[in-house]
Order: sequence, then C-alpha cells, then structure tokens
Amino acid sequence: MILDCGYGSSPPEIVKGRQFPVEYAKSIAKGMTATQVRQILGDPLEIQPVGANERWHYFAREQKEDVLYILGVIPKRNIRYVWDYDLALNLKNQRVEAVTYREARVR
Repeated sequence: MILDCGYGSSPPEIVKGRQFPVEYAKSIAKGMTATQVRQILGDPLEIQPVGANERWHYFAREQKEDVLYILGVIPKRNIRYVWDYDLALNLKNQRVEAVTYREARVR
C-alpha cells in the first residue's frame, strides 16, 4: 500500500448568517418593493420593526479552506479566507428607503 500527500480545495462555506445571492446585493435600490427584494435575495436573516417601518438585514460569513492530506488520509486544514457580506435595508410602506451594503475580508 502506497500512502501519499494530496491537496484539495473545498467550495466556500457559509459559517455564520444565511446564504443569499451576494452577486445581486448591489442591484437593490431605493424605491424597490419588499416583494422585489425577496424575489432577488430571498427572505432576510432578520427583520426589525423601527416604528412603522422595518429594517431588513442580510448577512453571510463565507469561509474557504484548503486541505492538505498528509500520508493521503490525515487532513490538515488551512483557512484560505473569510469574507463578510452585510446588507441592511430600511423599508417604509414596503418600499426600500435606504440601502447599506458592505463586503469585507476578515481574514
């Protein structure tokens, strides 16, 4: 039996929050309806009432790992990156009033 070292890369994994299509987050604009936002991004992670209005929050922390298999069987994980995607929407009368979007590399 021959044992060898190998290298693999995992797909990005959501380790905190909830996955949403971040590639469409920048397309959310003032004046869009709550229904339009849900069709594009899905349900928000959190909805907070703010008086008669609402604040919707979408958040996902994505992590990508590389894995080195020592002797072909012992995994040694190396976190390549961690990235945060954060979108906050203020809605008034079920329409977007304000949009705040942030992407940040954490590690």
